[in-house]
Amino acid sequence: MTFDEAIEKIDNITSEINIRQEVINDIYGVVETLRKEYAPDIEMTEAEKQLIERFIFYGFSFTQFVDAINNGNEFETHNALYVEANECFKHRIVSDGYVLNERLLMQAWINTKTIKVIGENNDKATSGRNKD
Repeated sequence: MTFDEAIEKIDNITSEINIRQEVINDIYGVVETLRKEYAPDIEMTEAEKQLIERFIFYGFSFTQFVDAINNGNEFETHNALYVEANECFKHRIVSDGYVLNERLLMQAWINTKTIKVIGENNDKATSGRNKD
């Protein structure tokens, strides 16, 4: 069950029974706190999201994914997916001094539903994008 599904279920339950609004608000607060702690939005471009999903689909490990980002162009085989990961994520360092840290990458890897797609030019990103 996702956090959105939990909130929807709470809405359905509370509409059927008589519960004070302050209790309902407290329940929503708990769910939102849990969401922020355990499933925060990870902002990425569509290309970055698709790349993570392809690594998962082809059975690569998370360690291989991070290795590809860091060393994608250095492999003798020049695996196209490794090179693409290197170019896609390393580009952030050059363009705006930003790259996802491994903890946030791991969260996105474990649950790709937490990825919030932003524009290619980060036009929807906030100044606090994925701060740890």
